[in-house]
Amino acid sequence: MKRIDDIDHASRASSSPRADDRSWSNMASEDVFQDSQDLFVANDQHTQETQPPASLIEHADPLPENAMLATILKELRELKEMVARSTHDNCHFVFEKSPIEKPLTEYLKQRFVSYPFMKRNDQELLRKIHSLTKELNIKRGSLTQETVKAACITASLRKMTEWRNQTKGKICNKEGKDPGEESLLGLASLLFRKFGGKEEDAVRLTACIRSYCHEEKLLRKLAGTQQQSTDFWTGVQNRMEAIERSTDPQKWTKVTDRERNRIERYKAM
Repeated sequence: MKRIDDIDHASRASSSPRADDRSWSNMASEDVFQDSQDLFVANDQHTQETQPPASLIEHADPLPENAMLATILKELRELKEMVARSTHDNCHFVFEKSPIEKPLTEYLKQRFVSYPFMKRNDQELLRKIHSLTKELNIKRGSLTQETVKAACITASLRKMTEWRNQTKGKICNKEGKDPGEESLLGLASLLFRKFGGKEEDAVRLTACIRSYCHEEKLLRKLAGTQQQSTDFWTGVQNRMEAIERSTDPQKWTKVTDRERNRIERYKAM
């Protein structure tokens, strides 16, 4: 299939962890607190063994209780920060600059041209994340498949949202050359050339978006003739899904032909 060169679950295959398997972060937490507990016990024993006579205690200066309390609290804060750092380092997955960022982003770009939305419980995306995680062996310490999956889904949602905002900004642009006068192929290039993907998919999506913009009076020459829609992408998504539900085998041909006729009339305005 011709590509636009110049233009744009995961199986929860982790079995339940064995009861005797403890994550590094949990073990680290236990070790830290155990060491501190042993230290307190040792200090207590040492205090008992070296306790001075009662006569000396009676004449000793009072202990600086406030200073001692401050020291104890400081040590506890340091222990808490140490445990928090170890837990973060081993359980938190950063998507940006990770080995999975580039291949997953390329997959999302290809997919955006055909359907620029995320589906609820998106099985296709989940399978892709699982496949890449396994292929790239992205697992270390107590990092789990679920942690990686959650980070990838969040990043995917963010990228798709950013790309939709950029696409809307281009077709509703009020400066420079009017996007409404572009041919379908030219408009597809303007909107999606950085994404690659199939030319057929890009032209279909472009026709759907332009059709929505035409009927909602969002194109530059039509702007102001009626109140503009406030939910742009919900409208585009509903239109796409309505077209896909049609049983007419010529449905996309009719949509693209209609937009080509509208472009000619629009240019003549």
